[in-house]
Amino acid sequence: MWKDPSHVYTGTAHSLAVQNGLFVNGHEQDFARTHTSLSKEIRDIRAHLWLNCCLVFQATSLCDGLPYLSISESKPYQRKTRLEEIVDASFHYRIKCHDILIDATRAFGDIIDEQGEGSKSLLPLIRIFSEQVEIIPLPLRDDLCYLTRCCTRLAISAYYFFLQSHDFKRPGLITTFSIATEVLDAVSRLDAMQDFALYASNYYTRMALLAAFCILRLVRSQLKEHIDLRDAQQSLFKAISFVKRRSMQHGDLDERTAPESVQTGAIDASTYWNSTAAPVGDSFGSSNFPEVYMDWNFPLDLDYLG
Repeated sequence: MWKDPSHVYTGTAHSLAVQNGLFVNGHEQDFARTHTSLSKEIRDIRAHLWLNCCLVFQATSLCDGLPYLSISESKPYQRKTRLEEIVDASFHYRIKCHDILIDATRAFGDIIDEQGEGSKSLLPLIRIFSEQVEIIPLPLRDDLCYLTRCCTRLAISAYYFFLQSHDFKRPGLITTFSIATEVLDAVSRLDAMQDFALYASNYYTRMALLAAFCILRLVRSQLKEHIDLRDAQQSLFKAISFVKRRSMQHGDLDERTAPESVQTGAIDASTYWNSTAAPVGDSFGSSNFPEVYMDWNFPLDLDYLG
């Protein structure tokens, strides 16, 4: 299996951004920090580059359960103003969704560490963060923003797998199924129109896989009676097609992500899911958000930018 270089590349880009002082207003650095006299346009370009490095680096780490750097929110009002001046509406929307997911992951991880995986406190948190995503105005006619919204909602709703109470868990998992099909519909549509599979980042690929495996877990559970199995099958085929189109060599990671068992046995629900078994992330090795959290306390506050 060919190793995925995404973490190496994103980590390198982030390290170079830090080394060159992109996070500091009006400064450059290379072992020593120096003042610069840059135009507003150049400062904004540097800030935009820093935001891209942070977002891609954090998202790539997050979706693989690795430590990520948290953006400090010591002055959220100033940060909001600066973002609106620096980035366009589409990128601003993706940053907002990313921030919510970072906050949600931190909150979920703290609750699970303190109270265990079956904590009743998870349910209100899932609802709160899901609502925060839904109320952000979605840019018009922007398929990537729509996919980002669906992916963020899926990453949050996947925590329903951790709940122990079936009264709350089952409705939540039905919602998760619906969101998962939306993710794969959006991915398939983007791929048909823009060859999305050829340039999609590691984050969006992992979210497509998360959607596929959430669906797979549900069609093999007793909840299969409450979902549209034909819709589930079509969604799984979309996921398989997407990852196979990303494959560049025989036997690489993307090709191996679409096993024959998913193609031929996904809707044969003879084996039911055990709700007391390991969480969904442990089962398919893709995205178990609350397992790993580390705050390195690095000064990533966007108030430095300007």
